[in-house]
This record gives sequence, structure tokens and C-alpha cells, in this order.
Amino acid sequence: MGAIKEDIQYIEVISKFTVDGTVIPIKLKVQDEDGEYQSFMIKGYRTIVCNPSHKCYDCKIEVFNQERIVRIFYNGPEFKWRILRKDEKLIKQ
Repeated sequence: MGAIKEDIQYIEVISKFTVDGTVIPIKLKVQDEDGEYQSFMIKGYRTIVCNPSHKCYDCKIEVFNQERIVRIFYNGPEFKWRILRKDEKLIKQ
């Protein structure tokens, strides 16, 4: 397993939407530099102020028994998620 790619990366996110339109990220899946997908449960999150059509979150995940914070971004009009800030140690052995 290698580190996550340095460029902007679209990712898969399982999330739920509440009645009032709040988006809650639950699980994310990223592709490492070897092309393998790694899944992480989101242990906690904090909403970051963006603009009305976009949502940003600092998400706490656990990688090899260590907590890491990654920032993910949801583009509402495009229905796409991506990682904005990546931790080089996210999936590095």
C-alpha cells in the first residue's frame, strides 16, 4: 500500500441526508497510488464554512490504530465528493 495521490482526487463517500438537507458523511473510500481502494469509517466530523452549493468537512478516521483528520468536499450541484487536504500517512505502511 502506498500514499494517496497528491493531486485532487474524487472519492466515494457513504453519507446520509436529513430532512432539512444536512449532509452527514459516514464512510469514505480512497484509491491509493497502487490503485487499491481503502475504506475508512468516519469516527467524527466538523462542518467547515464553504459556499452555499458546497459542503466541506474535517473528518476523523482511524488508520493503523492512529487518528487522522482529512478534509473532504461535497459539490452539491455535481453530486461529487473529493479530498481537499490529504495526510501523507493516511494509508502509508
